[in-house]
Amino acid sequence: MPLRESFANFKQWFTQPAPEALFDRQLVWISLGLMLTGLVMVTSASFPISYRLTGQPFHFMFRHAIFLVLAISTAAVILQVPTKRWFQYSSLLLGIAIFLLIVVLVGGKSVNGASRWIPLGLFNLQPAEVAKLSLFIFMSGYLVRKQDEVRATFFGGFFKPILVFGTLAVLLLFQPDLGTVIVMLVTLFGMLFIAGAKLTQFLA
Repeated sequence: MPLRESFANFKQWFTQPAPEALFDRQLVWISLGLMLTGLVMVTSASFPISYRLTGQPFHFMFRHAIFLVLAISTAAVILQVPTKRWFQYSSLLLGIAIFLLIVVLVGGKSVNGASRWIPLGLFNLQPAEVAKLSLFIFMSGYLVRKQDEVRATFFGGFFKPILVFGTLAVLLLFQPDLGTVIVMLVTLFGMLFIAGAKLTQFLA
């Protein structure tokens, strides 16, 4: 039946990754679901305060929705950049992240004793987010190139990523931003484990 066949085709498209696609389809659906959940939570939590401050109960919801649209649009543009380009400039991105982490310590905006933002007029830049992205891009390229070395040696392949992470972690802890450091560490260990690092290397 046409209806049943259409439903089967949609189910296959929804659940099975396409080899020719530029993205992981399941990851996109999960991300969109999390975005929608976040929008609902922001709306629910900000309704009273939004009405009290602006007279518009959905002020913060609309602002959050605009940021979501900008984020999705930016992701669509970035998706067109080949992965090899990201790997090619990963060291440069990492250097920029380190520079921004130093700048925020020197002249960043301090809130409640934490210096985590660089004021840029229309918005405040949080270098910690740049650091996370640059670290994961750099490590992805490194693990692709040095996968055998990571599996075989500790100081040659396994210790280098830890050293790079340690540099970023020290700068982040000076802000201080322990939460970002923990997220980066757990993600890095996950990447190393997937790349084939041995359990004894983690214990060392």
